[in-house]
Amino acid sequence: MLEVRLLGAFEVKRDGKAIAILSRPAQSLFAYLILSAGTSHRREKLAGMLWPDSLEETARENLRQAIDAPFIRAEQEELDQDVIAARKQLGKKAFEDTLGRGRAMSLQQAIEFALEETQH
Repeated sequence: MLEVRLLGAFEVKRDGKAIAILSRPAQSLFAYLILSAGTSHRREKLAGMLWPDSLEETARENLRQAIDAPFIRAEQEELDQDVIAARKQLGKKAFEDTLGRGRAMSLQQAIEFALEETQH
């Protein structure tokens, strides 16, 4: 289960374990996407909203950095293990098909898919 605290100290937990989102812009982006789940967003709009006083190119680079904000090493290793386990469980073809579908999903669709998969 994903828990998100947006008021007071920003906090994200998955299954009770804290997930570190360290940069303020990445936190703002995550919060906005959570609050507008189910809606697709253009990168230009997000960049302009988060960095309204920046040049468009600078704002887009800032957005790329916020999206690519690194996981803490332990979280990345845990995620890597989850991916390896999923690949073994599904088989290579099914895993690649599922991954391909996931890349084409909106945030809301991805959340619904993940919840559906964990309930089976």
